[in-house]
Amino acid sequence: MSQTGTQLPTTPGNSSITSRRKSQARGFFASGFARFFSSKLNVVALIIFVIISFICYSSGWIGDNILHQNRDEIDFNLLSEGLQPPVGPGVGGHVLGTDELGRDLLVRVLAGGQVSLSVGFLAALFSVVLGTTLGLVAGYFGGKIDDAVNALVQIIFNVPSLFLLIILSLFFKPDILSLSIIIGALSWPGGTRQIRGQVLSLRNREYVDATRVMGASNFRILFVHILPNVISTMLVVAGFDVVGAMLTESGLSFLGFGISVPIPSWGNMLSDSQLYITGAPWMVYAPAMAFFVTVLCVYLIADGLRDAFDPRLRDR
Repeated sequence: MSQTGTQLPTTPGNSSITSRRKSQARGFFASGFARFFSSKLNVVALIIFVIISFICYSSGWIGDNILHQNRDEIDFNLLSEGLQPPVGPGVGGHVLGTDELGRDLLVRVLAGGQVSLSVGFLAALFSVVLGTTLGLVAGYFGGKIDDAVNALVQIIFNVPSLFLLIILSLFFKPDILSLSIIIGALSWPGGTRQIRGQVLSLRNREYVDATRVMGASNFRILFVHILPNVISTMLVVAGFDVVGAMLTESGLSFLGFGISVPIPSWGNMLSDSQLYITGAPWMVYAPAMAFFVTVLCVYLIADGLRDAFDPRLRDR
């Protein structure tokens, strides 16, 4: 029997059309994540970052059940054996050695990572939610709303953030939540300006006009039709906000105005170890390498997500 219908020959052009249709059929997010996971570099960076985060947030359990060391516990056995802290890696059962007080350095690096990552995640969440919302509203509605948001952005930009954080730390002892909120409240304007610029170019597109003619509400237009087109920017901004918050926390802690001891963070660990950079370099290298690898992974993940969700690239 003869087969009805025609079948397109397999050519590069038809293959591209077929893959584009499959991408559209999968949906925006599914196709975006498929593009992200198709890159080996993105996958490796994500796996390393997940492992680092999991280990850091499991620092208490790891210290109690595997290393048998507490975050703030001083190893007096070293003194009884005639060893003066800090001791080097492998001495007395300490994998990375100890700090100047005889506390296990590996446990404190993991606990410090939990603090630094928490500040980065919470500050980025606050910054992205606030910055994206204001950017969408300012770019879509324009007029006085846009002027008000721009005025607020300029005010925040003209405030010296580091000095303001130092002044605020003089009046109260910052903890993880309060420091994250303050950092997030000072870091949203950059994302707002980027989102606003994109929305200004999207609000008069044909598909937005067609949706508006069909009777869609402003809320639906903003969050259903415009928001997906700025997700790539949001993801990149979120990645930079995580890194920026971690760097800010580390800088404040290094200056003595951030997370207070005995709670460790990678910043105050570097601050406390600066006097031992020649005599006990492991106290510097351990938190510095952990911070470097984590920041590098976040940058690579953010860049990969940007490429994966970029509307100009996702259908290619």
